[in-house]
Amino acid sequence: MELKDQLKKLIELQNWSAVRTWFTYWETPEEQAEKVLLWGRMIFQDYFRDPSPIFHLDLIQRNFSDKNEFTAAPRGFSKTTINQLCIMYEVVYKLQPFIVVVEKTFNEAAEVLEAIRHEFKENTHLNKLYGNIIVKHEKDKDAYGDLVINDVRLRAKGFDAPIRGMKHKAWRPTKIYVDDVEKDEHINSIDQREKYKDRFISGILP
Repeated sequence: MELKDQLKKLIELQNWSAVRTWFTYWETPEEQAEKVLLWGRMIFQDYFRDPSPIFHLDLIQRNFSDKNEFTAAPRGFSKTTINQLCIMYEVVYKLQPFIVVVEKTFNEAAEVLEAIRHEFKENTHLNKLYGNIIVKHEKDKDAYGDLVINDVRLRAKGFDAPIRGMKHKAWRPTKIYVDDVEKDEHINSIDQREKYKDRFISGILP
């Protein structure tokens, strides 16, 4: 039976506990990617209105790899949306204690996190399945570009800002999403590209 048919049967039975559990096991990285995409299509229907290309499964698989992964694709391929999907999945199932999102500027990275915050506050499908997990403790910091959901800290950073020294409880950043950090006017400059590479190697990879 195909995965989507398995999920459909569980939904028809309204066995929400089984649905939550079903999304937490898989036999291969390919199956995990397919389940995460099905999770997104079930809960975030406004984001996933059209059929997904194979590229989305590949990007999800890379996002959950235990290696440093790199993917390039043209604009309009929903890279940021897929990243947001993976981050929300990681938050729901507490797969990472401390996630940092790096964009060109702090504001762009913070906007990515604000979209995630909005879904956890307003998405009826998400709240029906998992409850209100955005509830935070008073000691948890929650500000623009810096929030805690389900005991997972999310931080926004501009590419030029330092990451070194950041900490959440016992954790340094456990996962960093680096997305669309180049400025358009720099792309054709060899010197600028070298500066981006040096910043990435010295400031983010360690």
